[in-house]
Amino acid sequence: MLDARRSQRPAFRAFGEGEAELHHHFGRETGLAQPVQCLSEQGIESSLTRSALDATESALSKSSRKMLAACQEVFPCLHRTCDEFHAGTIVQMFPVNVWCVQEAQMAIVLDTEYGGKFYGKYALWYRDPAQAARLKAYRELYDSEELKLLGQLRAEGRKSFWKNTLEVPKRREHVPDALVLEKGTELPDYIHDTCIGRLVSQKLKDIIETVEPAGNGFSFFEVAIYGKDGSPFPTPYFHWNVYRKIDAIDGSRDGVKTVMGAPTGTHLWTYAGGGIKRSRDHLALQAKEIAGMAAWTDFRFGESRVFISDALHEAMRAAGVSGYEAQSEWAET
Repeated sequence: MLDARRSQRPAFRAFGEGEAELHHHFGRETGLAQPVQCLSEQGIESSLTRSALDATESALSKSSRKMLAACQEVFPCLHRTCDEFHAGTIVQMFPVNVWCVQEAQMAIVLDTEYGGKFYGKYALWYRDPAQAARLKAYRELYDSEELKLLGQLRAEGRKSFWKNTLEVPKRREHVPDALVLEKGTELPDYIHDTCIGRLVSQKLKDIIETVEPAGNGFSFFEVAIYGKDGSPFPTPYFHWNVYRKIDAIDGSRDGVKTVMGAPTGTHLWTYAGGGIKRSRDHLALQAKEIAGMAAWTDFRFGESRVFISDALHEAMRAAGVSGYEAQSEWAET
């Protein structure tokens, strides 16, 4: 569904294609041809139609797909098809009256970048194998806290299912402080899976904390990395411990199904499969449940799957963060 909204955030980088072409497309597709001045983000003058700006709801409800098709012809940056923009929004850039298309907010589940520049090109392992005991200590702590919670649930007459909501943040003593780069000489910003879990570069850590500071849902622990010759790796890296667990999946979308039985409240979600794409057309999150968050897990979907918000994803893309891709894309509704 397309709707009209005012936004201060520019949706795209380039617009100017000339007054005549703009008049031709917007006039032809909408029949609304009174020109108004507007500026692109680069300051290039072009024109749209005052009537199109003043009568957005009626015009969009009747011919939004035609207008979008016209936009795609005029603005090369709108390179996707109309169908892919059905979850987008038509926005008015403020303070300049320019109508264009902005994609709806979209969270993703993080995954490694399969086939990317760094895929299969590096390997990390404990510098001191004895430090593997730190992971065991955390597992023991987690199990102990889980037993306490199970006892509390029994006392309250609640199902053991709710142990899935348990959050146990790691402490420094639970994370090995040094690894060896046993294969390769370069590392991406995001390292999805190592012997101690996820790692992020200083660059990515800083980006994450511009969206949400660490300490209430996730934490970072610096991990020194050394080459096989003992030389320190030049870039600081951190273990990223995402321990926040929430309940945010919109079960009405056809991209998820319960693991077994009906959604009774004590159910788990998994991908629907059967050829249904893992895209925002089929997957959605409740925006109110993730407001202000940079990263989280969903206790109905498995703690190994880390979601990141649209805000964080956009910041990562803008900064050229390497090493990750989206396992799935989720609309924020």
